[in-house]
Amino acid sequence: DSEGFLWYVTDGGLYQDDGYQTTCYRADIHRPNLMKSNHTTCLAEDAQGRIWIGTRRGAYMLDKRTYELAPVLDVEVVDHVVNTINVMSDGQLWLSTNEHLLRYDSCAHLVARYPISHKVQQLYEDSRGDIWRILWRDGLARYDAVRDSFQTIGWPFAEHPAYMIEDSRTGSYWVSVWERGIVRYTPQTDTLS
Repeated sequence: DSEGFLWYVTDGGLYQDDGYQTTCYRADIHRPNLMKSNHTTCLAEDAQGRIWIGTRRGAYMLDKRTYELAPVLDVEVVDHVVNTINVMSDGQLWLSTNEHLLRYDSCAHLVARYPISHKVQQLYEDSRGDIWRILWRDGLARYDAVRDSFQTIGWPFAEHPAYMIEDSRTGSYWVSVWERGIVRYTPQTDTLS
């Protein structure tokens, strides 16, 4: 994180490593209400230094000033599996469950919800600030802020995309594809190869 701590998400809790000792955040006999699930799934740090934690039963925010955990209380998040949490360069937080992709402002207020048909495999922000979404068993889509929606990129392959990363030298993207290998996507010419 911004202070140099390493954080580990595990199926037995969240761990913070300062290089000398490891601190575990998990519900146990001494703190039974700390989290509803110790199976952590994802995390992100925001500009205020808060750590956002996804679990198999909701999401939490850890304030590093007090080291207190607070649950995200939105009905779409409480008791739901949280698959992804991302903090984007504009300070907005994006969180996905199996049913929704949710967008929060930098003050952690819900701004918008986007229904999804499948699990979010990856949410990715490129060097230009464009946000890309890959859904499980679905294609690739780019967020259009003017329309406040995701615009699907034509996907000609039967196999589904799994993960993408930008090639900063060429402006293209490398997309890993289940059982197919890697596809190069060039938005300037709208080609996949």
